[in-house]
Amino acid sequence: MPITLLLDLDDTLLETNMDVFIPAYFKALSAALAEKVAPEVMIPALTGGTKAMMVNTDPALTLRDVFDAYFFPRLGFDRSALQTAIDRFYDEIFPTLGALTKPIPEAVRLVDWAFAQGYRVVIATNPFFPLKAVQHRLRWAGLPPEKYPFALVTSYETFHFTKETVAYYPEVLAQLGWPEDPAVMVGDDIEREVKPTQAAGFPVFWVRKSGEVSAEPGGVPRGSPGSRTGQGSPGSRVTVPVLERGTGRGSPGSREVVPVPERGGVVPVPGRGVIVPVLERGMGQGTLESFRGWLEKTDPETLKISFQTPQALLANLRSTPAAIATLVASLSLDAWRRQPAPAEWCLTEILCHLRDVEREVNLPRIRKLLAEENPFLAGEVTDRWVEERHCAEQDGRQALADFIAARKEALGLLNGLQAEWSRTARHAIFGPTTLLELTGFVAGHDRAHIQQIWKTMQAFHKVYS
Repeated sequence: MPITLLLDLDDTLLETNMDVFIPAYFKALSAALAEKVAPEVMIPALTGGTKAMMVNTDPALTLRDVFDAYFFPRLGFDRSALQTAIDRFYDEIFPTLGALTKPIPEAVRLVDWAFAQGYRVVIATNPFFPLKAVQHRLRWAGLPPEKYPFALVTSYETFHFTKETVAYYPEVLAQLGWPEDPAVMVGDDIEREVKPTQAAGFPVFWVRKSGEVSAEPGGVPRGSPGSRTGQGSPGSRVTVPVLERGTGRGSPGSREVVPVPERGGVVPVPGRGVIVPVLERGMGQGTLESFRGWLEKTDPETLKISFQTPQALLANLRSTPAAIATLVASLSLDAWRRQPAPAEWCLTEILCHLRDVEREVNLPRIRKLLAEENPFLAGEVTDRWVEERHCAEQDGRQALADFIAARKEALGLLNGLQAEWSRTARHAIFGPTTLLELTGFVAGHDRAHIQQIWKTMQAFHKVYS
């Protein structure tokens, strides 16, 4: 079975003392630009720009957008005035910083094995750096991108969130078209990788150093509230939503009664709040050398991502417009309006559909559920709007911008909620439901349409490559 491996870079695949590397990096970049910018101006601007990226939660802004907005005004230059010097730095000077790092032989063996298994391998490094810098660091690790066909390498040009924001993790899979395969994050940093990954609902393997021991029960650090840990009663049976897969048209459809997994699962119970059982399946720890053995012994079914907690759902909702913006960034106007098949929507129609559903279905339902006690929610047939509203003739880029604005409004309503997640409603199709369950439907609808966008773009690549 194909598996998606999200591999951290620093101190997982490449030994890097960040307390030494980052000051040396900032000093070298400052020296390279010293003819135009004094070091006493450059270093605070670099530090401030990095901190701005760490706290960004705006899906409309890439990390490069965030960094540039902070960095260049403080230098008194725009990017174009310094771009030649910056390019020269990353081409000629940055590679010399490799002397401050050390390759980890087991990392190369692990990556070679993963590709031999047919796994999808992602370099899930904290995306503070330009892609060119990340590629140099991969070469230092003995994993040159010229040799290894990584499915994705995260960098500040194309990502909107750092690992300090839980939305980073679903953005990775969204940029891959939300594959249905099992996935696992492999990293060494508890605060930036283990806990946020758990909060996003992802399985995780904590790479600890020899002699390093977790103080947490069971050996694996526990996530924050809302992550894949908590209390519950394994073995009970509850009703959960089932999200329809396929082309992604229309809304998700039904429910079924399923048991709470023996050691895991986060289950919304309509009308009764949320049951959050302890989840230890899909979590592991050990040295990098032990990861392969752990993965070979782990049931792939335990490596499925859980989307049921409020924190995981909010991260999904935040990542959707961000990932779509990256996927379609370089498309021509013709590509936006090209249908993959006569009966299929073009990209413009998909974005119009997402925009209209967010504005006219999701937002009104959230407001109503928060304002009224157990309101009735009418069912909506939204697919026909695409043809009725002549969406194919609209501006797809503007539809995306409008969808992002509407999604940010929805996130503003949902952020910070606590007990409100268990507020109930009566849905014309689904019957008794909760805000949590309805938000899960929205996230499932997002993933289905990202899969549709991905398949549409893959069809274009096959035809025009």
